[in-house]
Amino acid sequence: MLLVIAILSTVLLWVCNSLSSEARIRDNLTLSVAAVCIPVVVAAIFYLWNVVAERVNCKFFTPRLLSVSDQALYSKNGNLLGIQLSYSIKFPWIAGDVDAANGPGTMLTLWERSAHIDTTMFTRIIEPPLAFRGTYCRGVRYNFVEDRVPLFVKMKTVDRMPCLEGFDPRWHSFPKKSWAIYISGCNFRGKTQGLYSPEMFYQGAVKDGAKPCGVQ
Repeated sequence: MLLVIAILSTVLLWVCNSLSSEARIRDNLTLSVAAVCIPVVVAAIFYLWNVVAERVNCKFFTPRLLSVSDQALYSKNGNLLGIQLSYSIKFPWIAGDVDAANGPGTMLTLWERSAHIDTTMFTRIIEPPLAFRGTYCRGVRYNFVEDRVPLFVKMKTVDRMPCLEGFDPRWHSFPKKSWAIYISGCNFRGKTQGLYSPEMFYQGAVKDGAKPCGVQ
């Protein structure tokens, strides 16, 4: 776009210099207006083109998020360990099947003061199951349920208690608040409806019998 504007401006200057002095005076105002208006019109056309192209891409080629929700994730002993994230995505007909490696990914993060606390996905259920060779089929709605725990809560297996690693003592004072959600593929950014704090997950893990990782 900048290249086009530069070329148009150069052409206008060439036209202006090639005119006779009398014509230059007569058309000075016209050329001045054109020198301003043409680049503006070109920029507006490029902007509208980008807006339309983005909307067409989102409507026909990009997976569409249908719903997203969250709830507290409890251990089998009833202690709070993390967040369960549920969401539904429909893959567009026109885009074709999507390989699992290029499917949606999620991030669930707490931003507080100068720190941020990430979560890791412990388990993930997808309904209906992926097609042959692990692909998302076009035109199909997939429902995802992810169990996510903070990185400082290390989950080994479902039947074994978690351990704690990397918890910053400053996080004890962080208040309950919404955590940021990002879902790639459909470019969703939002926040959890529930309010959670690092202390809640820390105490839940301790009540579940968690000790520092490496300590028997």
